[in-house]
Amino acid sequence: MKPRIKYEITNIQHPNYTNLFRIKALRDIPRFNVKKGDLGGYVQYERNLSQEGECWITDNGCVYDNGHVTDDARVSSNARVFGFSRICDDAWVFGEACIYDNAHIYGAAWIGASAAVFGKAQVYGNARVFGETHIFDQARVFGNAKVGLASRVFGNAKVFDEAGVYHARVSGNSHVHGRALVYCGIDINDYMELSGDSYFELTTQIYYSDGVTAFIDRGGKLIVNGDYPDIEHHKTLAKLRLL
Repeated sequence: MKPRIKYEITNIQHPNYTNLFRIKALRDIPRFNVKKGDLGGYVQYERNLSQEGECWITDNGCVYDNGHVTDDARVSSNARVFGFSRICDDAWVFGEACIYDNAHIYGAAWIGASAAVFGKAQVYGNARVFGETHIFDQARVFGNAKVGLASRVFGNAKVFDEAGVYHARVSGNSHVHGRALVYCGIDINDYMELSGDSYFELTTQIYYSDGVTAFIDRGGKLIVNGDYPDIEHHKTLAKLRLL
């Protein structure tokens, strides 16, 4: 059975992008409290927003080029989705966020504020990306990870939470790139937070246990931070783990 048409494209033109037009709901969309007749955001083509599911564009959100929003995903505020990017599942893109190139946002991920995800980057799971963060190249942010402020995650780097209950965090002006892995293991009992003007690059590994974080800096020096009483023991463990 052919699904009932969810929206139509009106002749209400975007004030700044003359090739984009507002959408209008042709039926209720309970998930986002949209009523039949409500105006939504802007699209260039019908292919930009699926007629199936409860996916929706609201406020001044814009989806254009070959950008595609499906399932129960949402684009709101002044967010823009374009290029060949995809927003699906229960993902939410809002604020001034930009998703473009071949980026893929899915699961229950949130992208907000002035964040940008581009290249072939993927953000999924329950990940949260915000601030002026850039996620690009083939980087992946997933699990319960949080990346914010002016951080950069790129190259083939991964920021994730393996356990599914704790948080890996990257903030400040941190850069994570190359083949870096930032993660929390199954047996940890707290969250990892990497912040400030730190750079984690190449094949850097992050050792984390009992409130202690260790990594190799750009000069090859072992850095151990934390307040665990037996810090010297953890320094030894970190050397064995990282060097």
